[in-house]
Amino acid sequence: MYIGSNNGKEGYSRKISAEKKRFIYYCIYACGLPVLHTLIVFLINTYGDQNASYYPGVGVHKCYLDGRNIINIIITCAL
Repeated sequence: MYIGSNNGKEGYSRKISAEKKRFIYYCIYACGLPVLHTLIVFLINTYGDQNASYYPGVGVHKCYLDGRNIINIIITCAL
């Protein structure tokens, strides 16, 4: 009876490999989307039309780290 069974280890191994695969997909999703979003904003900001409504204008008009907003950023990060 013992020779024919593997005490359920085969099913457990499949479950762990499925969880690892799901974890890898979640990591790619969690790290990939912010990188993709940053890349898109960078490309639009570098090569996009400055008169378009979707133009982000990062660093064009003023820096958001000026004296008035820096306190809001610090308080937000502290929370």
